Amino acid sequence: MKINNLYIQNYFLIVVLWLFYLVEALNKLFIFHYNFNSPIVKVVKVIIVLFALFAILKNGTVSKQRLYFVALMPLFFSIGQANLDPSFNEVVTLNFFRYLFPIVLLLYVNEFRIGINFRNLLFRNFEKIVFFNSVLIICGLVFGIHYFKTYPGTRFGYNGLLVTSATSTYFYAITVVYYLFRYSIALFNSTYRIIVFVSILFVGTKSLYLFFALIFIIYALLYAPRRFKILFFSFSLMTLLFFYYFFIEMKDFSDIDFMGSISSSRTLILKELMLPFINENWGIQNYLFGGINNIVSRPQMGVFDMFYFLGIIGTIFYLWIFKTSYFVFKVTPIQMICFIIIGLTIFVSGNFFLNTSVVIYLLIMREFLWSTSDDNMTKSIS
Repeated sequence: MKINNLYIQNYFLIVVLWLFYLVEALNKLFIFHYNFNSPIVKVVKVIIVLFALFAILKNGTVSKQRLYFVALMPLFFSIGQANLDPSFNEVVTLNFFRYLFPIVLLLYVNEFRIGINFRNLLFRNFEKIVFFNSVLIICGLVFGIHYFKTYPGTRFGYNGLLVTSATSTYFYAITVVYYLFRYSIALFNSTYRIIVFVSILFVGTKSLYLFFALIFIIYALLYAPRRFKILFFSFSLMTLLFFYYFFIEMKDFSDIDFMGSISSSRTLILKELMLPFINENWGIQNYLFGGINNIVSRPQMGVFDMFYFLGIIGTIFYLWIFKTSYFVFKVTPIQMICFIIIGLTIFVSGNFFLNTSVVIYLLIMREFLWSTSDDNMTKSIS
């Protein structure tokens, strides 16, 4: 018997969107005040992924076939880990399984499409969360609210209820792209969106400033009224100069190179921890299937981390499944440019594929782009 409950199908992403935002807000409270992660977050996310897996296995056709490919990922990981001493570190293993969460959610949403009216409801809920969080950022800045800070220490930045700096970067990067394509010429015709853009300036992550400036250049070229083009180009240039001065030339980064400063020293971890570990401990099977036994040695740099966990074969396999499951619509050249910029952001920000909340925001943007694609009724998911 197939699961055909349209109520669950149509409200799934909306419920998960709010649930993840709220439980991660709770988790931030635990981290900032009690210095440990709340187990509630893991419980909620495990329940969601188990529900999605059960639904796909019970109803799935195309997605079920893809799940068989996903099931190979633990095999690849195990082959690589078996060649290490010690092997199968508990923290490493739990982090590996976080890689599977985005794929399962992608397959579920592909299998159970949202109705048109509920899709618009999803977009409205997403925009409400974005605006609400942006107001909290401004309140955090004005009133110095510690709980709304991006970083626990003295480093500048406010991200509202978002739990980590990486989550903040992807949350607002995806929001900006979503806004750009949904509202285009009318991008600045709303006080709500202007408040969101202002709040982004206070988040305090380097990659987000760089991303923001590059997207504004695209807006100035394609959508800005002619009389305002110079204004938006100037704003983008000022943002880039702000980024360069405060995050490249500032004293805290004066002793490291450009890539080290832009990636918050992630390239140093790559060179000083990950690469030496590979040279000393990896054999041919590790290059093919990965191998890591100390989570601290991962540089938190997107594909580099994935290569560390899964090797060449596992990384190619994972990226293929992710790409073909996500891009089920025709991508325009401008959209492709924006996705390339997001890809560059992943390179310097890290934790993209391990961040279980990011996939929800990605899916919302994908739902909008898919709904506006000229051939969304003919594009195959297979």
